[in-house]
Amino acid sequence: MRQSSILAWRRHSAGFTLIELITTIAITALLSGLFIAYSSGGRERLTLYREQARLLSVIYRAKSLSIETYAEPNVPCAFGVNLDILNNRYRLFRDIDPACPTANRYYVYDGMDEVLLDEDYSLPTGFTLSVRDSGGVPVSNLTFVPPDPNVYLSNATGVSTSSQATIDLKSPNGSTLSLRVNEFGQITSL
Repeated sequence: MRQSSILAWRRHSAGFTLIELITTIAITALLSGLFIAYSSGGRERLTLYREQARLLSVIYRAKSLSIETYAEPNVPCAFGVNLDILNNRYRLFRDIDPACPTANRYYVYDGMDEVLLDEDYSLPTGFTLSVRDSGGVPVSNLTFVPPDPNVYLSNATGVSTSSQATIDLKSPNGSTLSLRVNEFGQITSL
């Protein structure tokens, strides 16, 4: 009798159950879906988020450097971020204009300013950068003037623009992430 129950058990457990098959198919389908999503649009989306985080970090660093100069004897005119939309680049710079105390407060990146070491970034191929104020006028510089820091938004000619700027990062597939910086130094990810 014992031998017949063992044979019956073997016949009954010879294959997979329906639940095991359905579970295996579901897991395979889920992993395939994740892989396909990651490999096509997901990679660009992750790159877009990485670039947004990097740009946020550079803007926060400019603001932080401006605040840190509070107790320094040789305070630079400003720290800023130059946004070069033609070349899809941005850089952190120190404005070292010798006429700083008498300047007209149009803090603009020029060849005389110091780009901080390893703080010059290019967007990946196909990604674009656009910056505009609330009136739609292009903005090329976000500068933080020590020690408060006061924030100035200006275009390439040095003309001050409105009180806030919106920065758009766009991927080749059309996805867009935005940042907003206002005159008080508040930085918002949209």
